[in-house]
Amino acid sequence: MDKKHALIIGGTKGIGKALVKEMITKSCVVSIIARHPPKDIQDIDYWKADITKKKKLLGVLKEIVSKNGKLNYLVFFQRYRGDKDNWDAEIETSLTATKNIVEYIADKFNDKGDK
Repeated sequence: MDKKHALIIGGTKGIGKALVKEMITKSCVVSIIARHPPKDIQDIDYWKADITKKKKLLGVLKEIVSKNGKLNYLVFFQRYRGDKDNWDAEIETSLTATKNIVEYIADKFNDKGDK
């Protein structure tokens, strides 16, 4: 049986980290894109990236799929954590980055489904 591949955006803290740990117990290959490396989590692949930088982000996504294969799961937990209340930065982090990721990764899902 092929392992399932989960890509988790912002999976190093809070509920994202909890989901990463759960996916590991389900024997998933877990890829994480985040600003900081995960602490006390083993058996994952971590990529540091500023998801608001589209060109760099698309390169990271290409590398993830190349290394770990097509996706079965894609989950978003990112949020803007800047120094002040910055509406534009929140939109870039929460909406624009999500749109860019979904558009790039849409045809990179495993077509076998979740059985």
